[in-house]
Amino acid sequence: MSRHSVVAGTILAIGAMLAVDQSVIAQQIDAGFVGVQRIGAWNLVCEKVNGPPAGTKQTGETAQEAHGATGAPKPSVHCRVDTKIDQPGNPQTWMHMAFSLDPQRFLTVFMQLAPGLAGAGDYLDLRLNDGGVRVKVLFCGPGNCIAVPVIRPQDIPGMKITPNERIAAAKTAVLTIPARAGGKPVAFRLPLDGLQPAIAAMRRANR
Repeated sequence: MSRHSVVAGTILAIGAMLAVDQSVIAQQIDAGFVGVQRIGAWNLVCEKVNGPPAGTKQTGETAQEAHGATGAPKPSVHCRVDTKIDQPGNPQTWMHMAFSLDPQRFLTVFMQLAPGLAGAGDYLDLRLNDGGVRVKVLFCGPGNCIAVPVIRPQDIPGMKITPNERIAAAKTAVLTIPARAGGKPVAFRLPLDGLQPAIAAMRRANR
């Protein structure tokens, strides 16, 4: 057996052990978890808040359950899965990405970009292994810009899953920010290691 074969086999074995470890860690997260748990390249962050859990539809019955006999809101747990990506060699160039659940339990995604990377209304290219996702910069403040995946009306008829679900299931993902005046395009390779187990754990914790 060649030296390269041994090295390749060792890398694959280590990768398999890490994947199992992430799944085991994620499976230990249950409803009511509060705290921060690292899963692969992602942080699962769950905090106690007053009101219904994220991903809970509000009806008359659930609103009553969320408030108890005294009428005071009962504490619940809201979670997100997030990570920060720095540009190699340039810590001032960064992005932050977070997943959470909306009131209908649909997956939501938002991105924070370092100031100066993009402007409000800009479109960014998020290239996945199965195609592209359009990302729009909604607004910019003094410290960052906020961007989210968007859907064009013409894409809806043939769409099987939302862009957010596609991102969560992707095998590779690279976000490219077009060059601004006098600059160069900036690309971030998103670390997907541990993302799917982390999102599954978030869904359980939010129940």
